[in-house]
Amino acid sequence: MAEQHPTTTKKTQSRQQPGLACEGCRTRKMRCDRQEPTCNNCKDLNIVCKPNAVRQPRGPKKGQLRALQSRILLLEQQLGDANTNQDTSNSSGESDQDPSLDTSRKSSTAVSEISLQECDTLPDGSAPLIFSDPPFDPMMLFSPPYPLMTYTGDMQDAMDMDMDALSKMNLFTSMDTFSNTLPIENNFNGPSFGLDNVQAVPLTEFQRADLNHLYFDRVHSFVPFLHRRRYFKREAASGNSSAPFTTLQHAMWTMAASMGSQFLDVRATFYATTRSMLERWELETLGEAISIEYVQALILLAIYETTHVSYQRGSMSASRCFRLVQLLKLHKIDDPNSTPDEQGHCEIEREERRRVFWAAYMLDRFLSLFNQSPMTVSEQMILTRLPMPESPFQCSHPLRTDFLAQVISSPPDHDLSPFSETIFWVTIAGRCLAHQQESAIDLVHGGCQIEDSVARYNALSAMLLQKLENASTTAGRMVDDSSEALQLFTNMVSQTALMLLFTAMPAHDVVPTASGGFHGVHVRALAASQTFAGLLQRLSEFSSFKIQPLTPILLYYCAVFSKAHQDIDVRARHQYEIIVNKLKDFAAANKLAQECLTCLGMGR
Repeated sequence: MAEQHPTTTKKTQSRQQPGLACEGCRTRKMRCDRQEPTCNNCKDLNIVCKPNAVRQPRGPKKGQLRALQSRILLLEQQLGDANTNQDTSNSSGESDQDPSLDTSRKSSTAVSEISLQECDTLPDGSAPLIFSDPPFDPMMLFSPPYPLMTYTGDMQDAMDMDMDALSKMNLFTSMDTFSNTLPIENNFNGPSFGLDNVQAVPLTEFQRADLNHLYFDRVHSFVPFLHRRRYFKREAASGNSSAPFTTLQHAMWTMAASMGSQFLDVRATFYATTRSMLERWELETLGEAISIEYVQALILLAIYETTHVSYQRGSMSASRCFRLVQLLKLHKIDDPNSTPDEQGHCEIEREERRRVFWAAYMLDRFLSLFNQSPMTVSEQMILTRLPMPESPFQCSHPLRTDFLAQVISSPPDHDLSPFSETIFWVTIAGRCLAHQQESAIDLVHGGCQIEDSVARYNALSAMLLQKLENASTTAGRMVDDSSEALQLFTNMVSQTALMLLFTAMPAHDVVPTASGGFHGVHVRALAASQTFAGLLQRLSEFSSFKIQPLTPILLYYCAVFSKAHQDIDVRARHQYEIIVNKLKDFAAANKLAQECLTCLGMGR
């Protein structure tokens, strides 16, 4: 009998090194040797080696295949309808056609043969994407015979295409070109493409569900003014096609499309349709009651424009929003002299309106911080309570909260919600900015005004330092990923406020001694910039979709502060480089970050 020998398995060594490839090798699809602190590939290319700590998910993104299938079905339907209409028009003859319509069709055919990225005008000199056959259908922007606006590059290419498409449609150029593009009349007595022809973007049930999910998953965390169940109940209501609600939905979907890759090709369509709906409302409802949905839509539109179009465009939309907030008296929802239910709103609806006000309030502070402009919404006139925590709000369990003035004057006996805490620190930063602006006026007038400025600065400094000390004892109480990202953003706002406090300090000869003198304030501001740079390192732990889109404003201010102190503190130069690199990372998908880099002299 043959002798049996025990079988042994030879352990083969894996060709792949343990660990994860660095960011540079992963992007270039090169084999990384995982050497630290710099792999050989990055050393040869003379670039910074950025190790990866999180393995990237493989395969298509969640919902991408279903979105593609829905788009194919929708495009096939559009193509079939277009062919049917063409056969009908050919059978009826061409003798009764308007020559201008025939010219427009020829222009549209020419557009389908010319790349949208390579042409600014058509061969006949007109703008591309001309719609000649009413009623207007926004889906024509990405269905035959018009060019399919598909993004094959990265997020930066998609953002540039978004702006290129809008500029070619002449959306925001002179009024005499509007009649040839989107349905906005340049002459209200003329025929054809009036605002009455604005239609909602046709979507399948799956597309609407995906967009709603994207919104509540990625946008709601930093603009939390919608009650989920109430929203879906209104959407599911039979025959619910009110103009305010439809406008709000398109603004939500515009933001949602910008926070994911599967809807980038229709983002410009949602944006154009939302703007058209808001323009129609402003022109046709003068003197009528203002629906809160239009204010919500304007807030979302202003954030989208600030981060994806331009700061100037976003500021213009935001200013309209602030005036509507004042007209609706959202700043005095809890005025004790008014009847609680005088407008027939339930408590959840009143809470939604509170949150709309505070979202507009924070937007006003952030936009003012970027260009040092005066704030529109006055803090002294607020008679609206702070928003309740998210969980009771979504569960429809109303809670009575404090006023902002109460929270600032004396610390509450309970923890503030992440939204309320952000409001608090944005208010402190706004006070520092307002003090800086008022001090410039006091120096001009002189005399007792300077004494008032010093007294005001002493009070502001003492309050800020006390709040920072209290905040340090509550740090670390974070629940989920979204709350943690919001808490990180709030901490960055608090450190920015401390740097603002130093900038707002009076002249050297009148520096208040109660604040530790010039040296004491300066040391605290430098420490705040170092803490800020440390917080930036944690941003890489979060998905870019979880980060507050207005974060570049805080980075810009800290970069300006660090740049001004490079000759005083050697660490400031390193901090400045960290902030600039982070802004460059944001600039791939955020126009605001690009504008911040331009203001710093870095270009794109």
